[in-house]
Amino acid sequence: MPLDALQTADDSFVFHAGLQHDTPDTATTGQHALTQSLLARGTQDTDLTDAQTDTLAEFAELLDLAQAADIRTGTDALTLMGDALDMTLTQDLRATDGQKLDGIATHNGRIVLDADLSGAHLKATLIEEIAEQAFYQTFQDASDGDFGAEVVARLQGTADAAALAAYATAAENDTVQTAFGTAEASSRTPAGPEGNSFASALVFPNGLIGYDKVETRLDNPAPFERLDQPTLVNPGARDLDISGAQGRFDLNNDGVLDQYKMKAAYTNVNGDLRVLDVRPTKLIPTSESNSIVIGKGEASTTWVLRTEQAHTTASEYNWNVSVASTIEASGEFLGIGASASLTTTGGTGGSVTRTNSFTVVNEVRDTYTIPAGVYEEGTLVNYGFHIVTADVDILEYTLYILEITNAVEGFEDHVDFVGIGSGTLNDHYAGLVVTDYDINNRPFEDNALTLV
Repeated sequence: MPLDALQTADDSFVFHAGLQHDTPDTATTGQHALTQSLLARGTQDTDLTDAQTDTLAEFAELLDLAQAADIRTGTDALTLMGDALDMTLTQDLRATDGQKLDGIATHNGRIVLDADLSGAHLKATLIEEIAEQAFYQTFQDASDGDFGAEVVARLQGTADAAALAAYATAAENDTVQTAFGTAEASSRTPAGPEGNSFASALVFPNGLIGYDKVETRLDNPAPFERLDQPTLVNPGARDLDISGAQGRFDLNNDGVLDQYKMKAAYTNVNGDLRVLDVRPTKLIPTSESNSIVIGKGEASTTWVLRTEQAHTTASEYNWNVSVASTIEASGEFLGIGASASLTTTGGTGGSVTRTNSFTVVNEVRDTYTIPAGVYEEGTLVNYGFHIVTADVDILEYTLYILEITNAVEGFEDHVDFVGIGSGTLNDHYAGLVVTDYDINNRPFEDNALTLV
């Protein structure tokens, strides 16, 4: 219920359990990997036509074939697929804008792989492009998120719900223009811990669960150092350990093994923070609530939330503007009055702030009544406006920028990648409600909670 239309409520709440998808416990077949990846995007088997089902089944067989094979070179891949795919190898595969690519699945049905790929890197790229081709040929449209990368991850045995959700909810559109036509692209970093050793050297040792495309670029002038921007759950720029990548890779192809210097980190640059789950923890009384001992009659009080006033709470709670607005927009809480008109006096940017103060955008006046007989006489009750806090599981996307300090003049001298991490923010703001409850039998503390 919106703040401008509040109704009398009791202490029985209903909450949405959050974003969850069924995930396998072990490595999957091609058919199951495709089915689960489609389900993560809201498409069920019953939504498909017979022709679409047949198309997916054909590509599932190709995924199984590629997954089981010993593929070491591009020639091995061509021989394996034979006439089943229109597949080509090419030297120095790039988009028309110069972006280095590992593989593409064109919209006219072709798969093109960079001829220099080999081993696990080649195999993951091939599987990713087969999956992308499966989606496009089935639906005649580009996939949401990073569909091919998710199929690779599932076939490699990834079962972590947060990691898989990162693929399904990825904001980036990987459609590119190439000399072969419009295509779904795999950059120099295919999905999965085996897909790219550079990402593996940085991402997983730093506690991140995944990454988006690693890209090198020429930056003139170079970006300013941005080492202290706060993050929510990911390592900040100063905290990211890059020692495992030093002197091991030549990402800019200048013939010199790269040395890296951390330059900057930007959190949620595309507004793609994801709330995975919300578990309510506390009701915190505000300055617009009262505690009374119940007598024989009703109890009623009128409160006014004025825009020019800062309204306080009995104890502090955690606040981050992106998390709070994401919870409200997603409708995680059903029927408890979370409202975008609520703001806090702190907590801007990427940081989490401890606060006990909030304001409202629109003035709200509410008369709240506890009818006679609801509680036994002598019960100590608090009623009025309350902040609800929750433990919030999130996915955070952070753009990391590293300088290649020993780049040969004229070659790309920076490398970027997006690290994906998951974590929990404890006792975070989750909603403003109007309610009453027995102080000696508080909601949540006695598990008085219904999940749907």
